[in-house]
Amino acid sequence: MSNITIAARTRFKKLDAGLPVLVVSILIFCAGSTIAKKAHTPGLTLACMRSMIAGTVWMTIILVRKRRIGWQSIKRALLPGITFGVNIACFFTAVSHIPVAKAEFIGALGPLVVVPAGALIYRERIPWKALVWGIPAISGVAIVALLSAKSKGEANGFGIFMAVASVFTWATYLMLTKKFRPGVDIGVFMACTSVAAALVLLPFSIARDGFVTAIPARGWPWIVLLAIANGVVAHTMILVAQKHLPLGTISTMQTAQPGLAAGAAWLVLGETVRPVQFIGMAMVIVSLICYTLTVQRAAFPWQQRRN
Repeated sequence: MSNITIAARTRFKKLDAGLPVLVVSILIFCAGSTIAKKAHTPGLTLACMRSMIAGTVWMTIILVRKRRIGWQSIKRALLPGITFGVNIACFFTAVSHIPVAKAEFIGALGPLVVVPAGALIYRERIPWKALVWGIPAISGVAIVALLSAKSKGEANGFGIFMAVASVFTWATYLMLTKKFRPGVDIGVFMACTSVAAALVLLPFSIARDGFVTAIPARGWPWIVLLAIANGVVAHTMILVAQKHLPLGTISTMQTAQPGLAAGAAWLVLGETVRPVQFIGMAMVIVSLICYTLTVQRAAFPWQQRRN
């Protein structure tokens, strides 16, 4: 058996190990925006409290497992944690101002930032021709974002701006995690990043929203659910998936999340989805399928030389 064949089988084994974990994390993430909206809490405060609860859960797990948090682990998690805190603050703020479908499908543009960045910075083996499918994906996102029904009290322009900001901060978080997470226990890393996110958001939340006073009584159960499901379970799965899958693949597979999130918002929140928006959603999903097929079938001459 040739070295090329052995290397190919090894890559496929890693792919098989990572995909189920990634799929479950996407299903959990797709409910996050709906849960966030059910909390009826300002985005900054929601992001801060979510990080505090998730950090507490992770610290408890570390104590039970008798793990230690060293200074090196704190330093490695600091920058990713700050970036992540900014990311969720941007996204939750966007969701509070615009429909879930609009915020989620703008977030689907993440691969157009992550794929080339992962290839250039980390030399991930991504066929550049796959990026051609980003063109119909952008068009589909534009249809969903620009043709959605606007509800009373929505700040459309500001919400779109925050959703776009969340795209770039999420891509930055993935890049930093890829760099700093290796060598650090997942529980320790998640605990440190959650605490860092909470600390960077806390003064802004207090100054702007009054922090705890901004959270209605009915919002607490939803915040706890969001913190545990998204802040602990789903993000752990993303970190596990990174061991087996390239960043570009992870980000592109997450393009399926907005459609599921829009469906959840329609069922739970009663948000309106116009018929024309389904065309945009279909364009994004089809682009994802075509991207995946392009990656699987592409031949990489530089891989063969390196193997």
